[in-house]
Amino acid sequence: MGHTLHLFRRGDTYQWRRRLSSPSTGSWVLQVSLRTTDPARARILARRLTAESDRMLDQIHDEILTPAEASAWLRHVVTEEMARARKNRDIIFADGGADARADWAMATAWRMLARRSVNAELEDEDIEELQRQGRSAADVHQLDVTLDMLGQEVRSEPRIRKMARAFRDLTGRGDAHIPVPMLLQLRKLFVEGRAAAWEKMPEDQGMSIASELAASLAEDIVRSERDTFLDAVKPWDGVMRAAEPVVPAPIVPDDGMELVSAPCVTPVPESAASATDHRHALPPTVLDLSEPGFDPEISSVIDRLVAQKARANVSSVTLQQYRTFGALFMRVTGVADVRGIRKHHVARFRDVLQRMPKSWGKSPGDANATVEDMLAKARTLPKDRVGLAPSTINRHLENLKHLLEHASDEGIHIDEKVKPARLRLAEEKRERDKRSSFRRAELEALFQHTIWQGCKSHARRNHFGTEIITDGLYWVPILAAYTGARREELAALTVRDVQVEDGVHFLNLAENDNRGLKNFSSVRRVPLHDRVLALGFMDHVQKARRRGKDVFPELRPMKHSKDDRSKKFGDRMYYAFGKALEHIFEGNPRKLCLHSMRHYVRDQLALDTTIAEKVRYDLIGHEMSDVDSRTYGEASPLQALHQAINKLPVVI
Repeated sequence: MGHTLHLFRRGDTYQWRRRLSSPSTGSWVLQVSLRTTDPARARILARRLTAESDRMLDQIHDEILTPAEASAWLRHVVTEEMARARKNRDIIFADGGADARADWAMATAWRMLARRSVNAELEDEDIEELQRQGRSAADVHQLDVTLDMLGQEVRSEPRIRKMARAFRDLTGRGDAHIPVPMLLQLRKLFVEGRAAAWEKMPEDQGMSIASELAASLAEDIVRSERDTFLDAVKPWDGVMRAAEPVVPAPIVPDDGMELVSAPCVTPVPESAASATDHRHALPPTVLDLSEPGFDPEISSVIDRLVAQKARANVSSVTLQQYRTFGALFMRVTGVADVRGIRKHHVARFRDVLQRMPKSWGKSPGDANATVEDMLAKARTLPKDRVGLAPSTINRHLENLKHLLEHASDEGIHIDEKVKPARLRLAEEKRERDKRSSFRRAELEALFQHTIWQGCKSHARRNHFGTEIITDGLYWVPILAAYTGARREELAALTVRDVQVEDGVHFLNLAENDNRGLKNFSSVRRVPLHDRVLALGFMDHVQKARRRGKDVFPELRPMKHSKDDRSKKFGDRMYYAFGKALEHIFEGNPRKLCLHSMRHYVRDQLALDTTIAEKVRYDLIGHEMSDVDSRTYGEASPLQALHQAINKLPVVI
């Protein structure tokens, strides 16, 4: 029985065990606990495992390259690429000299394709890193063009056919069919080989390194490919160290047979299997022979993308932007499955973003409205209130790109013709001109409004009177003018965020239960200006502390919670503050807003040459451009921050 079905018994429990032989790995044993004491059931499971192992071994043998084949293919790729590069160099030298930029772009592009995937694209982070390295705009453009050209070429059907033909000629396979797994492996080795050729390219374009390089690459790559099938683990103290268990799908039983969970499979070297005392062996390592599956629903892909980003400590604001994008994309296009996204869906998405109301989503009635309702409403609005900003549209397109890349990395089939980055809009203004900045005289005029000088009542804040209501509408603009903090950073303050240290009162701006922060550099301490203290802000905080946790509880949105922070505290004062601006500035033609105060503070600090650049960046919550300051610099001392903030002029 044991020799026919590979069936044995350990104690009362039946085991399935089969020896595997391989020229490259030596002798191995696949060992399975069948988790049954019933001999009839054990025979049924053993027959199935024997048949499955036969199929698996045939696949490994037929569809995976041997180390010799991989080495020969890599040697061919590396040698061919070096010869081609030498020929091109000879032509360039004859024409007046080598093009260092083209060489750098070619080497970098192949390296990116090898390290990431054949779908690699130049990301914003890559561009920023290249700029920090001193690369010019022409260098970046050359790399972008080269990467796109090489990526399309290696993904193309003609290139795959050409690789298959070259491999057949190299190995003498004639017209034999090459399975898809082997073709993908050939393409991977092709990219690795070309990247290595450019990485190791000597000045004289010599060929002597080709064989050594190919052999080294082949050994590493083929070992990795083989391990995906055998999942071999290294011996430790005479036994096999168990990997983290993965539960495979259950084996479907014959009619009338009780359902049995799939057994755990442990590849064990023959020597270790015979020498180990099974009574003290560690639990078996699982070999999952099934392909992992992921839900292709857009909402599910975004959930997994957000979870991954959260593990990488991406800010909660950015995570919420992914979710907002996903809901909007599905609503506009009607596509719920990421596999169904096509180029015309992306074009439709961008078109609607350009034609939708800027304020869409702020009204409760927007939740149940159709896209047609959205566009119909937009047609009734003034032109300046229609269409999202190009930067916002580009962010949505970037999020779509991340969604597609994440799904592709999970093995979900994606239409590779969809390129959201190609639909990006040109920015109409320079970064510093996107929002107007308050002038000092304008701030002084604004704070003469009845909100700060005395109004009729809570419902009539724009009418002159004797009542000064010190709520969020009163305090948030004052704090913005004296700190440069963002609207939501201030509106969603908790009483715990207002602190004192060594006699200095300050706002500890960090993520709290009410809101996240834009990025990591936004986490900072901003001292309170002496004028803010003189106006009685700390008295307001003490009163708020007795009422609860919010500094401005009247700004809390309805149905707001720690788990759902999509609604903003600042939205509750948006309308009233906008009316004040229109009243003071006769319609507000310069489109001033609360964020304009942030620009004002940044400009005022920059104009004072006695304030160190590091102090200025720490107050505003921006990262400095040099690597040393970002990596090794400590936060500025609180006293230095306090001295700098007190240099802002008094405007109320």
